[in-house]
Amino acid sequence: MAAPVVERHSPLTTRQWRVAILLLVAYVAAMRVTAAYFSAPGLIFPAAGIALGALFLEGFVLWPFILAAAALGYILNGSTLVMIVLMPIIHLLQALAGAWCLKKLRLDPLFRKPSDVFVFLIVSFVASAIVPTLGMLVRELNAYVYGVPPSGVTWISWYVAILASLVIVGPFIIRWFAKPHFTRTPQQWIEIAVTLTFLSSLSYLIFWTNTG
Repeated sequence: MAAPVVERHSPLTTRQWRVAILLLVAYVAAMRVTAAYFSAPGLIFPAAGIALGALFLEGFVLWPFILAAAALGYILNGSTLVMIVLMPIIHLLQALAGAWCLKKLRLDPLFRKPSDVFVFLIVSFVASAIVPTLGMLVRELNAYVYGVPPSGVTWISWYVAILASLVIVGPFIIRWFAKPHFTRTPQQWIEIAVTLTFLSSLSYLIFWTNTG
C-alpha cells in the first residue's frame, strides 16, 4: 500500500502574504520618509504604527517581515552594523508587545466604544517607551564602538515621536483594514474633512515651519 501523502501548508494564508508584502514595502518607505524629511526635535516614525496595526490584525506570524523591513530601512539609511543588528529587534519588540496587549485587552478594531479608544491610548503610552529606552542604550553602544558622538535625539523627543506615530497611524491602519468597505453620512464626511484639515495644519506648523 502506498504511503499517505502529507500535504505541506504555508504558515501564511494568501491574505497574510499580501499583507506581509504590503507591510514590508510600507515600513521601508515610512523609514525613508522619516530619514529624508524629519530631524530632531521634530521627529515622527510612522513605521511604528504600521507594524502595530499589521501584527494586531493579521497575527504575530508576520514578525519576520517587520524585522526584515526595519533592518533594510536602517541599511538604506546608511546606519552602522550595531544599529542595523540591534534596532530592528527593538522595533519588533515594541510592535509585538503593543499588539499582544491590545489582543489581551480585547480591543475592538472598529473602535465602537470609548473604552476601545482608552485601551489603545494606554497601550500606546506604555509601548512607546520601549524603543527610546532601549534605543538610547544602543546609541551609547554605537558611539562607544565607532568612537562617534551619540546623536542629539533626546529620550523625550524620541518617545513623543513613537507615541505620535502609534496614536495617529495605528488606529488608522487597524480601523481601515478591519473593515475597508463602509458607508458614511454627509455629516460624518464633513467631520472627517475638518479633522484631517486640523491635523494636517497642526503637523505642518510643528514639523515643517522654522520657529527659530
